[in-house]
Amino acid sequence: WSLFRQNRIPVADGERLAVTGKIPGMRVSGGDRLQVSAVNDGMMTVTVPGRVEPASLPVADSPFTALKLESGWVETPGHSVSDTARVFASVTQQAMDSATLNGLARSGRAVTLYSSLDEDKTTEKLSRHPVFTVVSAQIKERAGETSLETAISRQKTGLHTPEQQAIHLAIPVVESNRLAFSQAALLAEAKSFAEEGTGFADLGREIHAQIKRGDLLHVRVAEGFGTDLLVSRGSYEAEKSILRHILEGKEAVTPLMERVPGELMETLTSGQRAATR
Repeated sequence: WSLFRQNRIPVADGERLAVTGKIPGMRVSGGDRLQVSAVNDGMMTVTVPGRVEPASLPVADSPFTALKLESGWVETPGHSVSDTARVFASVTQQAMDSATLNGLARSGRAVTLYSSLDEDKTTEKLSRHPVFTVVSAQIKERAGETSLETAISRQKTGLHTPEQQAIHLAIPVVESNRLAFSQAALLAEAKSFAEEGTGFADLGREIHAQIKRGDLLHVRVAEGFGTDLLVSRGSYEAEKSILRHILEGKEAVTPLMERVPGELMETLTSGQRAATR
């Protein structure tokens, strides 16, 4: 007897699936991996590692004819071998040995390892295996610093060019006055954050580049606010999220009272009264 839980899982081209039971017409067994190459018209085309020809499988919803599959992104360390995969592994203290590390090293091109051990013990164990290095050591090496805090700070600073950094720091300041702001206001504020030698022309070019990329949105006319204004993409998305949340909540719950008594409305503002009605 085999016991399966009936469920629907979304799949897309390139999805990895794990076989959990026999599949009619395919010579696979539990634990084998498949990769989806196409899904259409009730058929799913998959490829099996090591086989040239893809296979087409009918998608059904009966417990007797449904495909016995599950998402195949999680597996035991070293289960598969690849020179292109990106691997994330969580390893217990007992499993932090050469056999596990060798298996993980064969699993993919880049392996990120999470351990419950403290940094010193993890560094000691990984130092015996040349393929792995501690993330903190990589940060120090790339930043050219011996202190981790200084290295992280230096790497953060290097995320942006001087012009990008000045604009990045200036946007919250101009937004504190108004969500939509003029290019002149942004330029003036960015100049106060700019490094020595960074001129208005450099900052202007970066602003136009961010408008082109969509990081800054250009509003030609905003009634009651002005023309040729800018809005940051982050603030725009945040405002949309708030409005969407409000709209989804409207009339989603049955009111506790069909009609609100007038005396309860007297202490409310006009906006609160309109929302209550």
